[in-house]
Amino acid sequence: MKSFARIFAVVRRYRGRFILSQVAMFVAALATVGYSTLITPLVNEGMVAGNAGEALRIGFWMLLLAVIMGISMSIAASQAVFFSQGAGYVVRRYLYAKIQKYSFENYDHMPTGKLMVRLNADVVNIQNAMQYAIMLGSYAPFMLLATVILAIARTPDLLWVLLIVVVAVLGLMAILIPAIDKAYKKRQARLDALNNTLQENLTGISVVKAFTREQYEIEKFSGDAESIRKPAYAAAWRVAFLSPLLTGVGQLSIILATWAGGNQVLSGAGITVGQVSTFNSYMSLIIAPLALMSIVLPLVLRGDVSAERIFEALDAEPTVLDKD
Repeated sequence: MKSFARIFAVVRRYRGRFILSQVAMFVAALATVGYSTLITPLVNEGMVAGNAGEALRIGFWMLLLAVIMGISMSIAASQAVFFSQGAGYVVRRYLYAKIQKYSFENYDHMPTGKLMVRLNADVVNIQNAMQYAIMLGSYAPFMLLATVILAIARTPDLLWVLLIVVVAVLGLMAILIPAIDKAYKKRQARLDALNNTLQENLTGISVVKAFTREQYEIEKFSGDAESIRKPAYAAAWRVAFLSPLLTGVGQLSIILATWAGGNQVLSGAGITVGQVSTFNSYMSLIIAPLALMSIVLPLVLRGDVSAERIFEALDAEPTVLDKD
């Protein structure tokens, strides 16, 4: 992720929007955790005790926290969009200016097709990755940490369910993420070859027609397209499995927690219905970041591959320098 992190250094002019988005997401995370924490008193002191006044009072605070959460996330989303689009503008401008300084040897090493992919597809990949990464920058880690701490403090008897979820998720990530990253790198590299073939064919289309080489060019292009399909498919099916697997692990954990907590409530082990409901809400808070991560991680991996390719072009030095 070093190349992706370098992008943030390049776009320093937009750091104010980045900071504002992270503050807003942190406030949203606090409001979300506070909302879930109020479930226990709402059930035990309001609903079970039959105290309508207490239930209304707690419900008012939950409504207020929900409004704060919604406003904060809206602010964070808007700032993330501004930051990501600004980052794309800056990177594209810097890269184009760098290309103007290339010598002929640089163009031999990095022909037009490769440069076109970097200026277009790779920049778009970075924009998408940055937008979603910023929105999860402080939200997901804080939510996971806060949820674990609250689960330990309030429902230690069900902590083993949380540990099972963490181990299962880390195992899935360790298996799928490296394979997805490798497939994205192959896909982008072969996209360069496809663009080179397309550019050469369109530039010399009159020569191709003059020597009736249309069928050869069609077969050549088909071969390049097929070489892209294989790594693209390899990445896509892993990404397709990632989201339902993570969500399934989270949903199974809620079922397991409800079963284990319900048995403890019935046996009088000291745990209350409100605590079981609260623990399930904590598990839901874990599922939400996991579901988002299943969407964001492939985008970030793709963005990191694109950032590495862009910095390859930015770091290239012309072999022939202009005299001042």
